[in-house]
Amino acid sequence: MSRAIEIPAADGTIDAHVFTPRNADGPLPAVVLFTDIGGLRPCYHEKAQQVADNGYSVLMHNVYYRDANGPVVPEGKSFRDPDVRPTLFEYAGQLTPEAQSRDFAALLDCIDNEGDCSPP
Repeated sequence: MSRAIEIPAADGTIDAHVFTPRNADGPLPAVVLFTDIGGLRPCYHEKAQQVADNGYSVLMHNVYYRDANGPVVPEGKSFRDPDVRPTLFEYAGQLTPEAQSRDFAALLDCIDNEGDCSPP
């Protein structure tokens, strides 16, 4: 079971998804799932749900939220495509250690303090 959420962060609003087991009841241990350079896509939604089905609340965020909401690789395309790679490298250039640290603080704040990161 998953649902989309928005997380306030220092650099904007992070679009994210929370995955939980189907019949989750009460608090669950949390996992933050980071995607690779391809960003959000169906295979990561599947991975997140697989982890969740083992008794976790999985928070998966869009690492490229500063530039785009949701998936950044068009359906049917991949990182290997020469017309996609430059955009991903441009977006990834903003993922400095400082930026990622600010993002991770927002993700942890969501997990620690917000009902959005808990089972419904």
